Amino acid sequence: MEVDQIQQIDVKFIDSFSDWNTFSKYTKNKILHPGFQKYLKNTGWMFAAKIFNLVISFIATMIIARHLGPNNYGQLSYALSFTSIFSFIAVLGIDQTLYRDLIKYPEKKREFLGSALVIRLIAGFIAIFLCITSAILFTDYDVSIFLIFIISLGFVFNSFNIITNEFQAQVKSKYPSIAASVIILILNVLKIIVITLNKGVIYLALVVFMEAI
Repeated sequence: MEVDQIQQIDVKFIDSFSDWNTFSKYTKNKILHPGFQKYLKNTGWMFAAKIFNLVISFIATMIIARHLGPNNYGQLSYALSFTSIFSFIAVLGIDQTLYRDLIKYPEKKREFLGSALVIRLIAGFIAIFLCITSAILFTDYDVSIFLIFIISLGFVFNSFNIITNEFQAQVKSKYPSIAASVIILILNVLKIIVITLNKGVIYLALVVFMEAI
């Protein structure tokens, strides 16, 4: 009886070991598959660029907040927060739909990109109008209105970023990720230069507006 139990345990152990080898080989083949490697590298570039941009922006924000002071930095933060309320109007969730359609119908990419650009431009102008109108109605007549006006202009120019969806659909995010990181680095250095030269919060808002371009 004890011998039979030992034999059953050995059989189960061998079966489990065999299943693990099968699973290990299956997993290894999937990881080494060219398609998986392609998507892994693509995601890696996007993730690395995101982390790099966050670190650079965080450092620049610390320096800007220290040099601007509570009053000026508060006005800039208010303008950024106020305009962000209307950002969903300028986007309209088009990017997700465009990305999906570019994958399904790559031969129609010109039509999709053109239509999406027109919609985003119209939505951007509407967002600007609503943002500035709301600022006039609900914000004191000080420098905050000028900051909101300058930053809100980015709603229109940000529409041209839809081209990145084509790179993502083709699993080629390396180039837009590098380009975005270089631009973020340059603009944040420019922000620090503006603050160091004491040019004021208006010039800083112009640099923030350039980020959308």
